[in-house]
Amino acid sequence: MKLDIGAIWNEATELVRANKEVLAALAGVFFLLPSFAFTLLMPAPQPQPGDSPERMYKMMTDFYASAAPWLLAMVLVQALGQLAAFALLARSGRTTVGDALREGLQGMLPYIGTQLIFGLVLTVIAGVLVGIAAGSGSVGLAVLLGLVAAVGVIYASLRLAMMLPVIAIERVRNPLAVLKRSWDLTAGNVGGILLFMLMLFIAFIVAAIVLGIVTGLIAGLFGGGRAIELTGAATSSTLGAAFTVYVIAAIAAMHRRLSGGEASRADVFN
Repeated sequence: MKLDIGAIWNEATELVRANKEVLAALAGVFFLLPSFAFTLLMPAPQPQPGDSPERMYKMMTDFYASAAPWLLAMVLVQALGQLAAFALLARSGRTTVGDALREGLQGMLPYIGTQLIFGLVLTVIAGVLVGIAAGSGSVGLAVLLGLVAAVGVIYASLRLAMMLPVIAIERVRNPLAVLKRSWDLTAGNVGGILLFMLMLFIAFIVAAIVLGIVTGLIAGLFGGGRAIELTGAATSSTLGAAFTVYVIAAIAAMHRRLSGGEASRADVFN
């Protein structure tokens, strides 16, 4: 079936409103705090005027190399929170936060498996494309293949957008079955999913810019320097957590419709 973007947004906001207390708790622990801590403990290097592109590249590669273990830990913690949130929304009123967290823990291995398989496939394809580009010696072909690869990654990511609800809501535990199920569910709806996510992302960016300016001005009045840094980290982490919650709610609503779960509407919305 084709997705109705307006209906998806209405269902997502209804889901958030009906479960705001538990979602706020999950978002605070699994999305906001890890992001806030990472921003403060692992601040990204700031290029200085006059730095060469080579120096800036080295700064960033060194930063991500040192931050990789913490980034991985943050991704896993947030994945657990997302799986728990999907389980909680799908069985609202019939499960507790503790039960949802247990569901999330049970889904972590399938989640990791799907990510490893997806990453392996992308690596193999990227290796083939790089080999073709290097063998041709053509800059134009290299650029074209790079664009093809980028479009392919975006397309595949959208086709696999239902992986988490398939794991948490349908309780599918085989990583290959999870990938196939998500691929089947999203058939014919890549454009709708992309459009919805773009609209949500644009709204998030606008809100981040406006709040960043306002909170930055307020922090500057009360101290500047460290106050601005803390306020900026808190603002971006809070907005990021809110954005994640709405994305989860939207994907849960999409999954219900794409899986033909009209009969389960009462379960999802109490």
